[in-house]
Amino acid sequence: MKKLKNKFLTNEPYTYDDMIKSFECEICLEFIESRSEGRLYYLFRDENKFGLLVLSSGHCAVCDPLQYHKTYKAMRLYQHQLWARVKWFTKEECIKYLESDVTELHHWTNENGTEFRTSVIDYLKQKRFGKLILRKKELKEMIK
Repeated sequence: MKKLKNKFLTNEPYTYDDMIKSFECEICLEFIESRSEGRLYYLFRDENKFGLLVLSSGHCAVCDPLQYHKTYKAMRLYQHQLWARVKWFTKEECIKYLESDVTELHHWTNENGTEFRTSVIDYLKQKRFGKLILRKKELKEMIK
């Protein structure tokens, strides 16, 4: 994992892009409901493993942990906490996991989560992989 730049020195806000890019693995699929608030869905690839991560972003420190942390040390800790939340699988395990009826994945059952889950399964069943960044409108058109 890359060390985060200390943006507190320049008074710049941290973004989830800063966190995600620090992971040093390929971002295969990314779906962002909204930059200001909503869920962010990710599929990562690190060699032969695939990782899933869902984050919730908000517009205030109460609803968004990224805005809550006020020191560089706290932000680095949060970076490591996010990395620890990534669930890693082989390709086959990931497909099986997403096709199963796993109750812990409540965020995968809303409209956007269901569409992203379908996109991940379709992506993993391909023979070739590349990066695909989806916005809400593009995802809906792709599923049709």
